[in-house]
Amino acid sequence: MGTAETLVGLLEERPLGERDLASGLSFGLHPLPGRMFWMGGHSSSGGSVEWLRGLLGDEGLSYSGMMELLQERGHRPTGILFYPYLAGCGAPTPDPGAKAAFIGLTSRHGKGDLLMAVLEGNACQMEAMRRCAEQTSGGPIRELCVVGGGVRNRIWLQVKADVSGLQLRVPGIPEAALLGAALTAGVGSGLYASFEEAMASVRPPDSAIVLPDGERHSFYRRFYEQVYEKLRLPVASFGEWENAGGG
Repeated sequence: MGTAETLVGLLEERPLGERDLASGLSFGLHPLPGRMFWMGGHSSSGGSVEWLRGLLGDEGLSYSGMMELLQERGHRPTGILFYPYLAGCGAPTPDPGAKAAFIGLTSRHGKGDLLMAVLEGNACQMEAMRRCAEQTSGGPIRELCVVGGGVRNRIWLQVKADVSGLQLRVPGIPEAALLGAALTAGVGSGLYASFEEAMASVRPPDSAIVLPDGERHSFYRRFYEQVYEKLRLPVASFGEWENAGGG
């Protein structure tokens, strides 16, 4: 979780086919022998949060001010659709011309609702990616390990858990990606004989666990399937009008 966001998983090494290509995911060889990785990217995740934070106030809304607004309104769903395509759309339907949108605003909504809607919309985009990855990899995803600067926003973590219905595990490692790169370099340089040895050299840190709320997940599941997913492609492709010279 950061300015951009990725969802990454492993699968056994195998030939790639048309179904893999159609998923919009990226694939590559994993450092572990006999494994591959799949990866879906979302370019305007934390970026869309920063975009809105910069608009809410003449000097921009401080991060602490944003968290206060979110805490004041609580975890209840907004019912607002936000499609986070400020820089196009990635997997599962890549489209660099896709446009962002808010749908369902009323005069009752305030700054906190807009901020929460942005968190929800990004979580729904990751849910679209997750469901696609499950079909492509041929197995269920039961837990998400979450790293990056965005984990400091615990309200957003709860939204992700509520939308997906999955347990989130947040390792107590400030720079998890850097640790992985260092261990990989250690294996490649011969410092460690194998990835198993490299992993054994690291003391597993404690992880924070974020569990979904059943009632909110029930709402978000219906919201995603009946509203977000059904309108996502028509709304995203409306940007073709601008690309054709209409605006």
